[in-house]
Amino acid sequence: MPQTIALECYEKATGLEPHYSTAFYNIGVTFYNLGDQDKAIEYFKKAFETDPKYRSVYHYEILALMERDEHNKAPELLNNAHKRMR
Repeated sequence: MPQTIALECYEKATGLEPHYSTAFYNIGVTFYNLGDQDKAIEYFKKAFETDPKYRSVYHYEILALMERDEHNKAPELLNNAHKRMR
C-alpha cells in the first residue's frame, strides 16, 4: 500500500529531523486521506508546534474537524491561525 510506505518515509524523516514540519504535515494529510481524522489532527498539531506559520496545516486541520462534525472548533482555530500569522 503506497500510503504505508509514505508514512514510513515521513516517520523516518521526523526521526532524523524532529523539527521537519513538512513531514509532520504530510503524515497528517496521509492519515486524513486514509480517513483517520484523529491521527491526522495529531500530526497537524505537531506541524504547528514546529512551524506555527505553516498555512496549509490550518486548512487540513479544519477539514479534519469538519469530518469529525466538530465545526464549532473551526472559528477558534482560524482565530489562532490569524494571530500566529502576524
